[in-house]
Amino acid sequence: MVYQNAKARDLFSNRCIITAIINNTTKFNDMKNKMSLTIKHTKNSIHMLMGLGLLIFLSACSSTPVNTGSQPNTVSRTSTAEMQEQLTEGKSLFLKKQYKEAAVLLLPLARQGDIDAQYSVGYMYHYGYGLPRNEKESTRWIATAAARGHLIAQEALARIDATHGPGGVIAE
Repeated sequence: MVYQNAKARDLFSNRCIITAIINNTTKFNDMKNKMSLTIKHTKNSIHMLMGLGLLIFLSACSSTPVNTGSQPNTVSRTSTAEMQEQLTEGKSLFLKKQYKEAAVLLLPLARQGDIDAQYSVGYMYHYGYGLPRNEKESTRWIATAAARGHLIAQEALARIDATHGPGGVIAE
């Protein structure tokens, strides 16, 4: 291409450089956004694996009484129908803001493995409803319910991890 003067040639050259910079900046930003999403998904996966690891660790620490036959098993397990009735009553008491009474019903169910009760107990520990406010206990119960498939607990655990980091407790 023939230019009429040096100024026109320089102007064309500057436009080419600016266009190249804009194209490269756009490509860089697209690449940066893709990397950011990949990192975010990786962090979420790590948090879910940590929650699962916590559940496995906690389940290894629990024990079940064994009846040797010489004495009757004194640990009474609640039937499924009774557990459901107790859970319904505990939730009803919670909604009526009778938190301590709700905790009396829900805590044994949580210990017996009811995931709805586990999430509820974690929530109650988190906010200090009927149980003393305790972030470690809150996170433990919510992580247990989440690892066992409770969807709301999984969402809550993700929010706790996002706010406080893995493990859910603010560093002191």
